[in-house]
Amino acid sequence: MSLASYVNGETNWPRISLLTHAIELALKAYVIHAVESGSHSAPAKPPANHDLESWYQIAVDFGLPHNVSLSEDVAVLNSLHEPHFARYPQPPIRPVPDLSVIPDQVVEHLMSECLPVIFPR
Repeated sequence: MSLASYVNGETNWPRISLLTHAIELALKAYVIHAVESGSHSAPAKPPANHDLESWYQIAVDFGLPHNVSLSEDVAVLNSLHEPHFARYPQPPIRPVPDLSVIPDQVVEHLMSECLPVIFPR
């Protein structure tokens, strides 16, 4: 069952919240796997829980292939995820980007990169 990006012309914030949380969990899983497998030491100072950009950078430092477009999309989503805007929407203080494609692309890309590393066949 797919969730619409927009409902009655309004952003479907629960959908965005779920997708950005999935991104956060994928990045953290990648980093934790790298630490537990012994290929990297735990970060000296882990980033704040909901900081997608910092978790993405650590994942890249730990071997996730860097993708400029993905990095830019993560930054856009971080501006909505880190301050919990997607979870507790308020009137936007700046324009909100078109979210009909970005979250899906980021989740699909991270899943295709992270899952084979975490769960090799």
